[in-house]
Amino acid sequence: MNLLPQGFSYLLYGVVVLGGVGLIVLWATAVRTRRNAGFASKAALRRQLSAKSVLRATEIRPGLLTPPARRVNLSKTDR
Repeated sequence: MNLLPQGFSYLLYGVVVLGGVGLIVLWATAVRTRRNAGFASKAALRRQLSAKSVLRATEIRPGLLTPPARRVNLSKTDR
């Protein structure tokens, strides 16, 4: 006894498979989010490290923050 036409049952199988794959992806992302809880993302770490390196560089070379000085002509030719 066939309750559903052949094409319709394949459509239902497809919907069930897509739903299962969606649930697996959702579970995997939830596990990853839980594992990373309390830790910064790679992008946030890069921003923090680059900001820290800029501050360190300005401590070593304070001239990085001051406006550029007038250019001095060191050539031996007359102006």
